Amino acid sequence: MERLVRQPGDKLKQLLDQRAAQQLRIGGLVDDYARGFLDRTELVRAKSSATAELSRIDGEIELLETCSRRTEALTAEESFRRAWEANESIEWRGALIGRLIERIEVFPGMGKPIVNVDGVAMRFDKDRVKIVWRQSDSVAVLAA
Repeated sequence: MERLVRQPGDKLKQLLDQRAAQQLRIGGLVDDYARGFLDRTELVRAKSSATAELSRIDGEIELLETCSRRTEALTAEESFRRAWEANESIEWRGALIGRLIERIEVFPGMGKPIVNVDGVAMRFDKDRVKIVWRQSDSVAVLAA
């Protein structure tokens, strides 16, 4: 199984741009205070809000980088399995399936063998099911 290759994605670039813009805003607040556009109370309140936003952005960047490092050594199968188990939303799982699978073909058959699925006897023949995977270059690796 091939390894996932993580490139700095659009999300990381967007967050880094937001961080730079927020740092400029904080610097601008000090300039506005120095010019008399803000009094001390307004400066403290505005700087507190701006610093909190900067901390939030830094937290998102750190989380994104941490998640990226943790999944670099995982095979695609391990990574998707962990993501699947961590997200129980039917909508999210459906979206993941839609990104990975082009189509599922089920072929007709006469008899159905009985298989044990988690202790329950079911009729299913895996040889009559074919999964057509999307091409690897068209699969978007989850970044967010």
